Amino acid sequence: MFSSLYGQDHIVDYIIKSSHKGRLAHTMLLSGRAGYGLFALGKAIATYILCKNKGEGACNSCSACNKSLSLQHPDLHVFFPTQKAGMTSTMLMSEFRAFTQQYYDVFDATDWLAYLGESNRNLNINKDIVAEMNHAFGFKSFEGGERVFLVWGSEYLGKEGNKLLKVIEEPPEDAYIILLTENRKQILPTILSRCQSLLLKPLSQDHLLQSLDLAPNDENLQLVQWAQGDLKLARAAAEKAEHALHDRWLQYLRTAFRSNPQELIDASTELANGGKEYCRQFIIHGLSLSSQLLSSAMGIPIENDTAVEKLAQLMSLEDIEALQTRLQTDYNHVNRNANLKLLLASQSIWLAELFRKQKKSKIRT
Repeated sequence: MFSSLYGQDHIVDYIIKSSHKGRLAHTMLLSGRAGYGLFALGKAIATYILCKNKGEGACNSCSACNKSLSLQHPDLHVFFPTQKAGMTSTMLMSEFRAFTQQYYDVFDATDWLAYLGESNRNLNINKDIVAEMNHAFGFKSFEGGERVFLVWGSEYLGKEGNKLLKVIEEPPEDAYIILLTENRKQILPTILSRCQSLLLKPLSQDHLLQSLDLAPNDENLQLVQWAQGDLKLARAAAEKAEHALHDRWLQYLRTAFRSNPQELIDASTELANGGKEYCRQFIIHGLSLSSQLLSSAMGIPIENDTAVEKLAQLMSLEDIEALQTRLQTDYNHVNRNANLKLLLASQSIWLAELFRKQKKSKIRT
C-alpha cells in the first residue's frame, strides 16, 4: 500500500522502522492538508498494521489487506464527523465507504457534506460518536491480531475529546489509534501531548504529475506549480482545464458545421495562437471526444453530455473514423513543428467539408 502513495516518505520510513523494532506508537496524530494525501496515508498505515504478511509495506494481497483497503476489516474501526445530532459513524459507514472510493481517498469536510447533500450544515464528532468509540475500545480482536481505530476529521472532536483522554493515554496493548486532522490547532492540547505527531509535507511537482498521469509539459508544470503540493487542488485544476478543452472542441465543431469562412479562419487562428503545446493538448482531447462520438453513434449513451450525442447524429460512423485518422495525422504534424496556423486552417476547412457532405447526403435521403 505504501508503494501506491505519492510523497510522505518521512512518515512511511518512521512507520516501517518503528514497527520492525516493536516501537510503533499506539497513538498517532497525522496532520496536513487533505490534498497531501491525509486519508490515504492513514488508511495505508492501518492496512500495514493489520496485514498478515507485512514487510517493507503491506502485502496488498492477503485477506486482511483486501478488507482494510475497502474499509471492511472487522478490526479496523473508522470514525468520522456527521452532520446531525445523534447520527453516528456506524449509521453512515456504507455511505462513507462509497464516498472515499468516489474521491479516490483525497477529500475534505466540504466534499463529505456535499456528498451527503448537506452543504448548508456543520460537521461534528458528537457525544454519540465518542460513546461509540469508547465502546469499541472494549471489544476483543475479531481476527486475533491488532486493532486499529482510524479517526478522520479529529479536529471536530472539540471538548468531546476529553472523553477519550484515558484511552488515548493508555490504549489497549493490541490497539493503535490514528487521528487525522487538517487543522492541528483545533486539537485539544491534552490530546496533542499524548500523541506521536506526524506532519505531512506538500507533494513534489513530480508526485503530482505522476498521481494525475500528466505529461511534464509546460502547461501541466504550471498547473502543479500553482497547486503548491496539494493533489486535491491540482486535480480540480486539471479537471477544469479538461472541461475548458471539451467546451472549446464543441464550439469548434459547431463553427465547422456552420461553414462560415471567416469564422473558420478566426477559430483556427485563435487555436494556433495558443502555441504548440496547447495545440497538442487540443488535438489529444479531440481524439478522446471522437471516441465519445463513435460510442454515441453506435447507440451507447454518453452520460451527462447531450451536446456530444447531438453532434454524433450529424456524423456517420465513417465520418467519425475519418476524423480520428485526421486528428492523429495532425498530431504528428504538430510534433514535427508544422505551421500551426496553416495546419489548423486546413483542419477546420476539412471539418466544414465533412459536415457539408453529410448535409447533402441527408437532403438526398
